[in-house]
Amino acid sequence: MERRSVPTGIKFLISIIIFASAFLLIRPATPLSDKQFYFWQKAALFFGDNDIEGFIGQTLLITDIVVTIIVYLIVIRCVERRT
Repeated sequence: MERRSVPTGIKFLISIIIFASAFLLIRPATPLSDKQFYFWQKAALFFGDNDIEGFIGQTLLITDIVVTIIVYLIVIRCVERRT
């Protein structure tokens, strides 16, 4: 039995939903507590960045992209297996 390919529009929609969900789940709470601010400050200084808010944004973007790619591949494989 052949696997049917998922249409490109559905794949695009799935990736957008995964990215938005990951962004909303991973983003730090506002306002940051003192412990969270200290953690992000130390992490930013470790990588040589003085802009803490920019560092948090870059970290969030990179993490979201990685999570989106991994979950996307898993979801598409499961959907193709069912059809």
